[in-house]
Amino acid sequence: MLKGTGGEDRRPGGATLLTQRDAGGGVTEWRASGGALRSWSPVPTVYVTEFEGHLGVRFVPFIIGVYDRSLVAGERPTSFQDWERMESYDSEARAKLTEWLLRAHQHFTSIDMIVTSRLVAMGVSVANIALGGAISVTRDRAEFDRRMARALARVPAKR
Repeated sequence: MLKGTGGEDRRPGGATLLTQRDAGGGVTEWRASGGALRSWSPVPTVYVTEFEGHLGVRFVPFIIGVYDRSLVAGERPTSFQDWERMESYDSEARAKLTEWLLRAHQHFTSIDMIVTSRLVAMGVSVANIALGGAISVTRDRAEFDRRMARALARVPAKR
């Protein structure tokens, strides 16, 4: 459960589930034990999500929510998933994201991802097979940054 901006929800016994905060500069951040998700849109229709640590299933609705808002608005989003610092994931999180992408990926302009963990790369590879190769995956930071720079150059700055 999420409790408003800057809020925190706790399980009985005091374990933190998730916190959300405005990190400034248009960046929203969600944190839970073992992981952190940041999301922002540098220009209209281009969305960046950055994850570090362990991707638990509790983060999935927030990753999907970033793009669902764009899709409902009739946009064809361009996605950059910076998972370079993701170390591991729940298989349920991978399954839910893959299931959602099976329905949504054809509405994206492109989906680019950087991963460095072998475990995460394997999971992304399996998901990408199911998606027919819809995700462009790299382990090279310079390549990922070049792809993002090209996408940003194609879209006018935010209004």
